[in-house]
Amino acid sequence: MGQGQSEELQLQSLTEKYSLGKTKLGEGAYGTVWKGTDRQTGNIVAVKQMSKAKLRRGGHKLRDNMGREVVMMRACQHENIAQLLGVFQEEKHVYLVMECCEGGDLGERVIAQKANVTEEQSAEWSRQMCAAVASLHGMRICHRDLKPQNYMLRGSTLKLSDFGLAVFVPQGQSLSDRCGTPGFMSPELHLLPGKSRGYSFPADAWALGLCIYMLIFRHNPFLDSRGFVDESSLLNGRLTFGEDDSSFGLLLQTLNMGWGEENATGRRPEIRELCKQLICVEERRRITTQQALQNPWLAQFGARLRHRKVSCDGQGSRQSSKLSAGGTGNAAGKPMHTCVSRILEALQVGSDRGKLALGTTNLGTLIS
Repeated sequence: MGQGQSEELQLQSLTEKYSLGKTKLGEGAYGTVWKGTDRQTGNIVAVKQMSKAKLRRGGHKLRDNMGREVVMMRACQHENIAQLLGVFQEEKHVYLVMECCEGGDLGERVIAQKANVTEEQSAEWSRQMCAAVASLHGMRICHRDLKPQNYMLRGSTLKLSDFGLAVFVPQGQSLSDRCGTPGFMSPELHLLPGKSRGYSFPADAWALGLCIYMLIFRHNPFLDSRGFVDESSLLNGRLTFGEDDSSFGLLLQTLNMGWGEENATGRRPEIRELCKQLICVEERRRITTQQALQNPWLAQFGARLRHRKVSCDGQGSRQSSKLSAGGTGNAAGKPMHTCVSRILEALQVGSDRGKLALGTTNLGTLIS
C-alpha cells in the first residue's frame, strides 16, 4: 500500500443498514453498547458507539487498540468467537456492529451469581472456551486478556470477545509488553521485565486454565479475600480446589456443600489434571489449547450435551454449517486466507509489540 494513503476511515453510514435502539447493553470509558436492528433482516445486533473526539484524545495507543480489534475480529471466523458484522461511522461517532450476546458474560451471569450448572454444561462450556482459543492460536493470534468476563453467552453458546489486546505473533518470536488482567496473567508475564524472557501462546493457556477452574470451583485461586493478587501463590501455581485448610478455603468448602453435582464435578481427577496442566508454572510443560481439547472430560461429557441438543431440535448442526459457510459471521463474505493475509499486512511482523502499522495501512481499506 502506498505511503501517501489517507488514514481517514471511509465507512458507510450506520443508519443505512441498522437502526439504533434505546436499550443500553453496556458502557465503558470510550463507548456505549446499544441494542440495534438490521433493517433488512430484522436481526438484533449489538452496536458499540465510540466518540471520535474521545478516540482522538485517547492518543495513538487507543486508536491502535481499536484498529487491532477490528482486524482481529474480522479475521477470526469461529462459532465460539463473537463476530464483527461491520464498522460504520456518522459525523461524531464510529460504530462497531457485532452479533448480540443477550446472555451476558460468563463471569457475571454464571460464576459471580453461582448459577446452577450441570456437569455436562460445564464440560461443554469448557470445551467451547478451549476451541475459541485454539482457533486463535492456529492463526498465530495471542488474545492476552482471557477471563470469564470476556466470554459472552449467546443462548447456550459461549463467544470469546474483546480483542483490543490481541496480537499476531510471528514464528520464533515472543512478546515483551506487560498487559492483561493481573489475576489472569501467567508467571512469565508477572516476572517482566527483569526476570522473564517474554511470553507467547502459553500465557493464554494459563488464563484459559483459570477460566475453566473458576467455572468449576467458582473462585480465582490466586486472589486473596480482598480481591488482590497473591503473587506468591501465583508464582508457585498453588491450586487449592477449595480444599485448603485456611479460613478462606474452609469457607469455600462450606459454601460448596450445597452445590451437589457441581461439587462432585470438581472432584473428578481428569478435571483437576486439566487445570494443573494448563495452570502450570513451567511454561515449557504447560499444555497447548489444542492438547487441552483432547481431555476425556471435555470430549465425553460435552459431547453428551451436544448430541442431545442436535437430536432434540437439529439446530446445532444447521447453526454450525451456517457459521462455517460464513453466514452472518462474515459480513463481507471474504475467505479465510484473505483475512490472514490482511493480518500480516496490518501488523508490524517484526515488532514484539505487534502494533497496527497505521502509518502505512488504511484501516478503512482493511475493513471494507
